Amino acid sequence: ESDPLDKEVGIDPEMLGKVFERLIDINGVVYTPKIVVQHMCEELIKRYLANLKSELNLSPELIDNLIKCTNIEKETNLYSQIEKIYKILDIKLKELKIIDPAVGSGQFTTGMLSLITDIRLKLNIFFQYDRTLFQLKKSCIQNSIYGIDIIGSSVEIARLRLWLSLIVDENRIENISALPNLDYKIYQSNSLIKSSVQVNLFNKDKLTLFVELKQNLYEENDDEKVDILKTKIQNTLKEIADGKDSFGIEIIFNEIFENKNPGFDIVIGNPPYESAVDKKRTETEKEYNKKIYPEATGSYDEFILFLLRGLHLLKKSGVYSWIIKNSFLNSNYSEKTKNKLINHSGLINSLDVSTFDVFHSVGVYPIIITGDLNNKESFKEYSANSLEDLENKNFYKVKKTKTYKTIKDFKLKIFSGTAGFGAKAIIRLLETKKTDQNIPFIVSGNVDRYKYSNNDVRYIYKTYPQAYIKIYSQRTLADQKVNFYKDPKIVIAGMTKKIEAVYIKGPIGLGVGIYAIYNFNNYDPYFLTGLLNSEFYTNYLLSAFKDKHLKGGYISINKSVIENLPFTTIDEKNQAYIVERSKELHKIYKKKNDTDNAEKIEKEINNKVNDIFR
Repeated sequence: ESDPLDKEVGIDPEMLGKVFERLIDINGVVYTPKIVVQHMCEELIKRYLANLKSELNLSPELIDNLIKCTNIEKETNLYSQIEKIYKILDIKLKELKIIDPAVGSGQFTTGMLSLITDIRLKLNIFFQYDRTLFQLKKSCIQNSIYGIDIIGSSVEIARLRLWLSLIVDENRIENISALPNLDYKIYQSNSLIKSSVQVNLFNKDKLTLFVELKQNLYEENDDEKVDILKTKIQNTLKEIADGKDSFGIEIIFNEIFENKNPGFDIVIGNPPYESAVDKKRTETEKEYNKKIYPEATGSYDEFILFLLRGLHLLKKSGVYSWIIKNSFLNSNYSEKTKNKLINHSGLINSLDVSTFDVFHSVGVYPIIITGDLNNKESFKEYSANSLEDLENKNFYKVKKTKTYKTIKDFKLKIFSGTAGFGAKAIIRLLETKKTDQNIPFIVSGNVDRYKYSNNDVRYIYKTYPQAYIKIYSQRTLADQKVNFYKDPKIVIAGMTKKIEAVYIKGPIGLGVGIYAIYNFNNYDPYFLTGLLNSEFYTNYLLSAFKDKHLKGGYISINKSVIENLPFTTIDEKNQAYIVERSKELHKIYKKKNDTDNAEKIEKEINNKVNDIFR
């Protein structure tokens, strides 16, 4: 079956996704390309069918063949194997329940629709009668497809996409029956809010009526009757709510949760990527999320909540897949969520797709994660280097870097520059002329190896020819931050192609995306700076922190990354060797002379550090 958007019905293959991107001007919302959608849908269907061992007992290879083949040819192994179980296979595909809790323009709901109906259409060879594509698609939408989104326009586009998918393969309009009503299949709501309405003896009958009315609405094509049904549904919902302010997915899709094995078979999606700063959660939201999603800690991105919410929605044998930011693999805020998924929720693998332009120049570096609540295998990390690799399932296992003790183990203390909401608050303290009330101020771009400059400082849409920050006679900065600014420290750039560190004895203010070691635990700071600027440390960073890779060869460094850089016990002779050369490099780069000698000294440090960690 062709993708519905590939047909000549005035719709370009990617048009609805592009329309979606233009209409939805919201931070963290991105459109998922078709090849990624296809991969995720196929992997989940394979998992779902492979788990039905007692009913189907299909090997992964056979399922893969079933998905890939154009038709099931007679006198083949595929035909003989499927012939034995085609009826139960067809029923299981028909009964499959799928939800995208961040449905957007409906890429995943349409992708699942196409894949399921394609397989069921192939099974026609075993039936005495032909099921039309229109019939199979309508059945799939009615029985299997569910979507939620908080944005009204994305809900409308997702519904339109499903309607188009129904009619696009039908050449004769008279063969098309009325299009179904999708008001309660693709629904506008906040997926992250659990229902405050509990099912009980007093509302159970109302919920049964609610489900029946929805089914009637799906099939009804008389405008007057549709209006009557919608009114009845709304009134019934109000009675069920009984004054409560949130229905939640559990009520809106109550038919999924009121059976012997409640929940969806599949959860899939591309959740919003909003950061804590962009999201600007209210105190009420923060308290609610802390209660419902305790694994979401620190300055977590919005997608973390969706990963956890997805687990609430799955049945005990459910499978799931998300395309999310690669920061999930190594960020402090995602650590508890990642551990929960790996240790208690069957996370199978991650697939790094950040090396090619998945989201068309949007500054997001994605991975695909796939899980199965029945999975007992250990978690693995893979990467795909191109769209062709993704399409051909040509993946590379991510090599694990040799492990060492870390900077954190040796109790070196690290502090960040300005972060979060404080980043904007300090703008009022920035000045361009030196006074006795201020000190130099720098950001990541002003730090190089063994040197820094407070000239041409770019900070939040403005460039300062010379930048200073007022630390006296002000109330914006906390005393802890002021003392940190005053103390000697090793300053480390946060956005760079290689580690860039400089030891600064005097007071220096630090902006966004810049970090510093301020407690050296009796190590000479020149020694530590020499280690950090060595070739070994940059190579380790590039190898061990692939999830921090950005476009253009840059890598994002944060406090957690620095804490987890390698460290070991080093004798005083080797320390002194590095200290002497690090001091010399600081002098050379400050005076901007003798760069040839600097290159020679850096090579000497590189060789020594390589020997130490060999």
